[in-house]
Amino acid sequence: MGYESLKNVGLAIIQNKQLKKDIIRLFEEIYEEPRARMNRAGKTYTDFIRLGQQYFLQKENYCLEPIDFKSLVKDKYFYNSLFTINETRNSRG
Repeated sequence: MGYESLKNVGLAIIQNKQLKKDIIRLFEEIYEEPRARMNRAGKTYTDFIRLGQQYFLQKENYCLEPIDFKSLVKDKYFYNSLFTINETRNSRG
């Protein structure tokens, strides 16, 4: 969030034009993809938790037990959520 503060104060306080250009590129181009990926992962996780509450009972030690396994394996949204979470984990690099 330092970049946002810098933008609020004004990039004009940086006298060196190349440094200013490099800072802007760093935050707006290089850091953007990891930040976007983390936002997508957070949303997917939140959606998955909601879906999990629909299909699972929480048991001792945070173990989950399917309420209706047959419905669970037929739910394409649930499957796609698992796939997306797995892909997000694998793309962390």
